[in-house]
Amino acid sequence: MSELSAERRKRLLPARLVVYFVLALALFSPAPYLEVMRHLVEGLWVGCGAAG
Repeated sequence: MSELSAERRKRLLPARLVVYFVLALALFSPAPYLEVMRHLVEGLWVGCGAAG
């Protein structure tokens, strides 16, 4: 049953990450896309305890 809650398509980026990216773009609108993505990915690494 857990497979029903997972994404069915294999995409380059997971849907949840795309939502976070769009929200981050709204918050940091003057910044370039790649800079926003860099901050988003760094934040995700810190959030999961992977940053040293």
